[in-house]
Amino acid sequence: MTVAQSMPYVVATIGEASGYFLIDHGSNYSTIDAAAFAGPAPRPNAGTLDRFDGFRFFGSWGTVRLTPASHAGIDGLPFRQAGIIGTDFLSTAAFTIDYAGGGLYRASAARFCSGERLRASGFVATSTAGYFANDSQPRAPAPRQLPAVPIRLGQVAGLGILDPGFADTAFRHSIVINEAYFRELRGALVRRGLDVLVIRTAVLSACVPPVRETALMLKLPPSQRFEVVAEDGTSAASADDVLIYARPDGASGCSSIGAADAPLALVGSSFLIDAGRVAFDPFSQHVWLQVEK
Repeated sequence: MTVAQSMPYVVATIGEASGYFLIDHGSNYSTIDAAAFAGPAPRPNAGTLDRFDGFRFFGSWGTVRLTPASHAGIDGLPFRQAGIIGTDFLSTAAFTIDYAGGGLYRASAARFCSGERLRASGFVATSTAGYFANDSQPRAPAPRQLPAVPIRLGQVAGLGILDPGFADTAFRHSIVINEAYFRELRGALVRRGLDVLVIRTAVLSACVPPVRETALMLKLPPSQRFEVVAEDGTSAASADDVLIYARPDGASGCSSIGAADAPLALVGSSFLIDAGRVAFDPFSQHVWLQVEK
C-alpha cells in the first residue's frame, strides 16, 4: 500500500495492465480511468461500457463492474489514479488499512480477529450498524453502504462517514458537514451564548467532478471538541482543532451529504492516519481504530 496525499492506494490489474486504485470507503461504487494504466489500456467487454474481465485485487474477481471516470485532475500524486475501489468491493470482507506499516490486509469472517483480540491490541470499536455491512439488505439512501459512525460536534450528535478518500492534507482534522448539521450545531451553540467562528469561504470538490461548490470554513469556539464516539460511549478519536466545512444543502450529486435531512459529516483521513491502523469490519458492523494506551 502507498499513502499519497494522505490517501491509501494499491496496485490492481486488469489483464496485463496495472494501475493505482484508491481504497475508498467513502464511495459505494468503483471506478476506472483506463488512460492511467501501465501497459495496454484495459477495454470494457464487448457491448458494455463498464464491465471488465480479469480484475485482480487480492485475487481474481472475474468480471466486474467499474464505472468509467477521469481522475486526471487529482493534484499532488506521484502517479495518475487509475480508479476507485469502493464499498461494492470493500464490504465483501474485513479490510484493515495499516497506515503505520504501509499495508492493506483482507480477512474473511472466519479469519478476522475477534473483538477480544482487537481490544487487547489497543483497538476501539465504533458502530456502523444500519449503514455498512456484509449483506444484501437494502439500506437507507444516505449514507447507503458507507461506514457512518456516531460523532459529536460540541454537544450535537450526528453521523460521520470515516472516509480514507477524503484527503485533508492541507488542513489536518477536517470534516465536511451538511446543512442540517450546521443548523443544529449553530442553534445549540447560540443557546449557550456561543457561536461557530466563520473563517472564510472555501471551494470544495463536489462528488461529481469537475463540479465545485462554495462552502463556509468554520471553527468551533474554545472548549468545544469533535469526537468519534466509541461503542461504549467513550471517545475513539477526537480533536479540539477540527476545521469544519459547511456544505450547502442539495450539493451537486452528493447524495451522501447534501441530500440528507439529518446531521451528517465526512471525516477526513487524518483522523484515520492518527490511529495508525483502522479495520473496517462489515461482518460485525464496526470500524476498529487502534489507539495508543
